[in-house]
Amino acid sequence: MEPEANDQLAPFHILVIEDELLVRDLLAEELRDSGFFVIEAANSGDALAYLNAGGRVDLVFSDIRMPGSMSGLDLARQLRERYPSLPIILTSGSHGPKPSDGLSIYLPKPYSVEQAISIVRANLGIL
Repeated sequence: MEPEANDQLAPFHILVIEDELLVRDLLAEELRDSGFFVIEAANSGDALAYLNAGGRVDLVFSDIRMPGSMSGLDLARQLRERYPSLPIILTSGSHGPKPSDGLSIYLPKPYSVEQAISIVRANLGIL
């Protein structure tokens, strides 16, 4: 997985984890067009492999329901232990984490790309 850059906001690396290829491609493309480095992963295992290899991530945007042994919620729990200050945005069409879980921001599907980018920017402190 190679991050692709746009120089405008080059310091920010966004890890997008989404098993639905069209959804992932659209969000990743729009984030790149907005100036972010974007790393794409199809599941939690791929995301962890990138992180375990020393990949840089400033924010995680992950679907909750994915194939494999680990859901996006399980991944968020692991990431929260390893990287307590890492912003995490979780999304799902069926359910969200409890607001009191402290793991993440929740964005229900369907969401607009503009809404997703706005939440990413806000969580990175970009106005």
